[in-house]
Order: sequence, then structure tokens, then C-alpha cells
Amino acid sequence: MLVARQQIKKMLGVATTVAVVTAGGVLASASPAQAANWYCPSVNSSGVTIVGCIYPDINGSGSPYLAGTNQGCHNLTGGWNDIASSIRTNPGPGYLLRIWIDANCSGTSVGVVPGGQGNFAGGGTVYPFPNDKASSWAVYPPGHW
Repeated sequence: MLVARQQIKKMLGVATTVAVVTAGGVLASASPAQAANWYCPSVNSSGVTIVGCIYPDINGSGSPYLAGTNQGCHNLTGGWNDIASSIRTNPGPGYLLRIWIDANCSGTSVGVVPGGQGNFAGGGTVYPFPNDKASSWAVYPPGHW
């Protein structure tokens, strides 16, 4: 009787381990960090329309810099200069978001059309722009790009 009880405990232990591992695998495929990749809000906390997001890490990871519809050239400041690794634009506003390697919208640049997303280096869609080199940006409204 004692042997049977030990065998049952062992089988229950194995079954519990399998259940936990299986559930962990399912949960891992939908973790909050993965779900947050490429998130770009359509408006900021002040109600300003967001054209696109510039991320410090590849695959749209990290807290993004939010580029609004305000036109003209904007330098990346506040610790954002030369750290961008990926970019995404929102399709709704229809604006093109262009980033430059140098301040004051000069030097090499790349434009990202509405609904576009990709990395500056690494896997996935790659834009022809060097990683960790973005210094300025501008937006162009529909019909002007």
C-alpha cells in the first residue's frame, strides 16, 4: 500500500510539472513584453495626433519617442540623439515620417510611409539607415511627400 501511494504521488508530481510547463509555454507566447512591441499610440496624453514612434531597441521595443504632426525639422533631444534602432508610423494620419543622421535634418535620411515599421539594423524589415544614429526628424502631410 505504501509503494502504491508513493507511485501515485510521483505521478501527480510529474503531471503537475507537465501542466505548469505547458501553461508557461502558452503564457510565454503572449507575454506583456512581446505584446508591447511595435505599440505606437494614435494620440499622446495631451490629445496630439502621433504620426509615428522611434524606438531605442530593435523590433519596436522600449519606450518610444512620439513624433506628432507638428511640421518643420525637429532635433532628437533629451537623451534621444543617436539611440534609435527601430521605427513605426501610424497609418491613420497619412503622414510620412523622415529621420536624418545629423541634426537640423541634414545628412543621410530615410522616410517611412504610413503604416510602415522596421529596424535600422538586425532582423525583420530593415530600413537603409544606420543603427543608433538618428539625430533629427520631420513629418510631411498627405500630398506633400
